[in-house]
Amino acid sequence: MNLFRLIIIALAVWIAYRIWQNYRSKAKKMTSSSKSQKNIPDMVACYVCKMHIPENEALRKGKKVYCSQQHLDADNES
Repeated sequence: MNLFRLIIIALAVWIAYRIWQNYRSKAKKMTSSSKSQKNIPDMVACYVCKMHIPENEALRKGKKVYCSQQHLDADNES
């Protein structure tokens, strides 16, 4: 009877350990994916060449977005 009780207790401890591991791995995956998405800047398309660039590197004139000073000047000339 004591051996049976010991096996049941060991099985319960093992199941609890596996549940805890599963919970930790899911929590770790969720935090790493949210961290990686925070580092991705919003992308915008240049009005002239349609190339996508990070929003913080774009040049703006009104509602138009440009990837370089040359494209901003070229659009002003036309």
